[in-house]
Amino acid sequence: MNGDLEKTQQPHTSAPSDHAAQGIVLGIDIGGTFTDYVAYDKDAKTATAWKYFSNAEDPAAGIFDGLKEYQQLDRIVKIRLGTTIATNAILERNGAVVGYIATKNFTDIPHIGRGDRKGIYDAFWVKPESLVNRKNCFGVSERISSEGDTLVDLDEAELRTIGRQIRERGDIEVIAVNFLFSYISPKHEQGAKEILEEEVPGIPVSISYDVLPKWKEFERSSTTIADAYVKPIVNDRLPKIIEKIGQLVPRADVAIMKSNGGETTVGLACQQPVQLLLSGPSGGVVATQHVSKANGFDRVMTFDMGGTSSDCAICIEGDVNLTTDFEVEWGLPVQIPMVDVRTIGAGGGSIAWVDNGGMLQVGPRSAGSMPGPACYGRGGTEATVTDANVILSRIDHNNFLGGKVALDLEAARSAIGVIGDQLGLSIEQTAKAIIDIANNNVASELRRMAVENGHDPRNFSLMGFGGAGPVHVADLMRLLNIKAGTVPVFPGQFSAFGFTCADARIDSQRTVQMRSGSLDFDRLNEVAASLRNTVTEEFSRQGYASGIEIKLYVDLRYEGQNYELSVPFGFDRFDQNNMEVLRNDFDTEFDEKYGFCLPGEPIEIVNLSVTGVVAQPKPDIEASLGETTSEPKTHREVWFEGGSVNAPIYDRTRLPVGVQIHGPAVIEEDVSTVPINAGQSVERQPSGVLVIKEFQEV
Repeated sequence: MNGDLEKTQQPHTSAPSDHAAQGIVLGIDIGGTFTDYVAYDKDAKTATAWKYFSNAEDPAAGIFDGLKEYQQLDRIVKIRLGTTIATNAILERNGAVVGYIATKNFTDIPHIGRGDRKGIYDAFWVKPESLVNRKNCFGVSERISSEGDTLVDLDEAELRTIGRQIRERGDIEVIAVNFLFSYISPKHEQGAKEILEEEVPGIPVSISYDVLPKWKEFERSSTTIADAYVKPIVNDRLPKIIEKIGQLVPRADVAIMKSNGGETTVGLACQQPVQLLLSGPSGGVVATQHVSKANGFDRVMTFDMGGTSSDCAICIEGDVNLTTDFEVEWGLPVQIPMVDVRTIGAGGGSIAWVDNGGMLQVGPRSAGSMPGPACYGRGGTEATVTDANVILSRIDHNNFLGGKVALDLEAARSAIGVIGDQLGLSIEQTAKAIIDIANNNVASELRRMAVENGHDPRNFSLMGFGGAGPVHVADLMRLLNIKAGTVPVFPGQFSAFGFTCADARIDSQRTVQMRSGSLDFDRLNEVAASLRNTVTEEFSRQGYASGIEIKLYVDLRYEGQNYELSVPFGFDRFDQNNMEVLRNDFDTEFDEKYGFCLPGEPIEIVNLSVTGVVAQPKPDIEASLGETTSEPKTHREVWFEGGSVNAPIYDRTRLPVGVQIHGPAVIEEDVSTVPINAGQSVERQPSGVLVIKEFQEV
């Protein structure tokens, strides 16, 4: 099969001001099915996108093979890479053997966890296993008070004995250290790290103060253990990927995308690999920020539907939510700063199956890239969402990825037919049912995400991207009663495009528990100054000495609550007057999110967070307007909501700007397909973005 799977190109009419070296910036997003590439040429002001099948067994080889398809490797000066190494290590449970060292008598915290459960009435639900085995947990005598005072000195002799035990056993590959109240005073953890590096040389050590200096003992232990669990595998594989890239592009500076949407160096990524858990999906959110600002989209919900899953997010006035409330899977919290992305197992490769009750289900299991959907002809035999779209001709089996890949229609019909026989439905009816279930799964998550953040989804537009997102965006608009939808340029490589837009970003946070009636302004100012210094120093290690924009946020709650709201603090120092302003801002944000507030009630400061950003130049994509036409290139039978229609098929690259195409219709490009239902219209904007609108009540 030809590796040059798909390429598109969009010129740019203007380039941002850029004092850095000219050349090409390349974004690489390693997905479960495809690895996506977007190369932005600062000199020619063009962007080129292409795809290549991912290599799950050897990601470095897959990236290498995909890079060889590009003809200007010698001009690449910057590469930003999104990787799933850390995420997959946890999901597949193939990380390192962790040794966990905690305050004596508190070693069971990672196993006890929280008392909540995924299904409150599910008597058969089993709590996920911790990433550390109980036999590998060690307690050491030490104790810091909640005020930061030393109650019991660190027993160095006891710790050295533990270190020798670990060394003699030889099966522990990495160590995680988490002591009580170390987020207030880290001296015992830092001392323990020095001792362990002496006693067990060559074994990496993660301490909670470096990973997550915040309260809540279980979440801090879980996050620190996760960092340790993925550290050896990231430290092994990531340098190999960088080395492989360097064989083709030796002059390129390689940066790694973090979960917060910013870039970092390879060295810093290896030091704290837990920061990479949402490395890939963050790119789509960064790209949404850029496209939303450039096109004046104020309130956008996004869904990135790839081969394995769908990632959903919210962007309001060009800003996206960050969160530390994230669980890799239920019961395994990882509370590092990351873009607020909700992931569900609904992608093009999601497998359809019939449960014991005879009900049709879709996902979360996926066919991945190997063997992939049945229509890929790579050995897959199970029915997937992509097979359903091919059968209903929403995806043209003769024009997949611009005709570079021929899809096997009969293999898709055979796979769907097996499900149809179990349900007593025709192949087409079964395919439509599979698509409907996948759509409802995504719509439910989008609706839940909006409502949980205090928003009405009907007040948003919907942006669909990823390889499968554009195929479903018009249907999801109907399910959510949303009147406008968008499909950006490079929808199939949108996360990789986001990497070319990314800024350097660092988030640092620390718990400072205080009540409004007894504020310690000296302590607040001390912690804020320390966080600012941490951000500045880390930027210096990344090579940034100027252009740093720093913002301070305060996590607040009414006294007695268990969840906080993050409120920006626009002053240099904390004092009584500034606190009054902060209090009013908190009441306002609380009212906007929950519909009420409690003015005058005591509040608590829980955390301080500092965000530092060094803005990077952004590509300003404009549509390539060569020969245009509003006439369809062909017609074919396509299934829509009401059944089969002889629908007009349009070439997206040739659509004129400002001309409305009314559904039922299909807009095709090399990387994606956009079915438009009856009662909807689509219009190409000057930026190349497609805008879908409802023009009649459904």
